[in-house]
Amino acid sequence: MPDTIILERLELILEHTEVIMQRMSSVPDAEWFISDDDGEKMYDSIIARLQPIGENIKKIEKIEPGFIKKTLFLNPGDIIRFRDLIAHHYELLDYQIIFTICSKDMPQLDLLIRDYLKSSLQ
Repeated sequence: MPDTIILERLELILEHTEVIMQRMSSVPDAEWFISDDDGEKMYDSIIARLQPIGENIKKIEKIEPGFIKKTLFLNPGDIIRFRDLIAHHYELLDYQIIFTICSKDMPQLDLLIRDYLKSSLQ
């Protein structure tokens, strides 16, 4: 049985993935993020949800190194470095990459965590 703190961190990540996916459902394409003020606000709000996902992954890896790779089959280093990019080099972010991460990778992350949590409770 995984550490309770890890399970709580995974639940926190799910809160963010849910909001991102809900918000992305109204984003037609990457260019919309730069098309007007509404797009820019949505972009900023989504990035504000991406950062704590990386932060929680980082904290999980401090508690149990290798947990993310072993259980979710993801490279935690990539996620943590992306979090660092958001936190420290926001101006270098590319709206097209954000769109791709949120539309393609976020549903996968959400599903992997849900499947893991479901199996860990059995």
